[in-house]
Amino acid sequence: MAFEKFEKHGESFNSRISIWKNGSLGVSAGAFNVYELTDKVHVVLFYDRSSRCVGMKFSSSNEPGAVKMTVRNSGGIIPAKAFFENYGIDYSVARNFVLSWSETAGMFVFDLDLPIDDEECPEYPHAAFVAAVYEALDRFFAIHPYADLGSKAKARLSRSLFSMATHHHMGVQDIFDLLEEARKLSGRSKNRRALVISKLLNPIKISDTEE
Repeated sequence: MAFEKFEKHGESFNSRISIWKNGSLGVSAGAFNVYELTDKVHVVLFYDRSSRCVGMKFSSSNEPGAVKMTVRNSGGIIPAKAFFENYGIDYSVARNFVLSWSETAGMFVFDLDLPIDDEECPEYPHAAFVAAVYEALDRFFAIHPYADLGSKAKARLSRSLFSMATHHHMGVQDIFDLLEEARKLSGRSKNRRALVISKLLNPIKISDTEE
């Protein structure tokens, strides 16, 4: 066995990002600790209109389109007013989100339709469940392109999957399998979770001929 000594008592490891009313993005100290962002002060912002997800690439070197993040003991501050206004993202109300790494997107992401409260953050260490939901959904919609539900329907689906994943400690494959089971349902089922997801996949259900 290889034991590692822990010496970071009193530090935060909740990875979250906040939209502030002054048009800035606030990166938590926990995100800096989890993802080692201290030296990566240049940030490129991305936006996916269909899923209403914001993407972020942190780098130690400047590149076209990047903005500079101000680093403080409490985290980082990213000027984003122009970004918000360009995409019509509301920043009149301060909100917090889980910041997670997406292997599929190759960047950090957060979902504008999944705000969290401060007391919720400890339930989602390292945002593992958010990342799992993103990856499972990416796989599902890549295999079944006819399942495009639109941004609002996808947001409802994501919230339900996120809740199920956190309560039942589901991984990427578990979530993907649940989506597949829900897709094939036509009537009653003993799997209550699959029934809930099946209803969220309607009215656009994927037939075998579309696969």
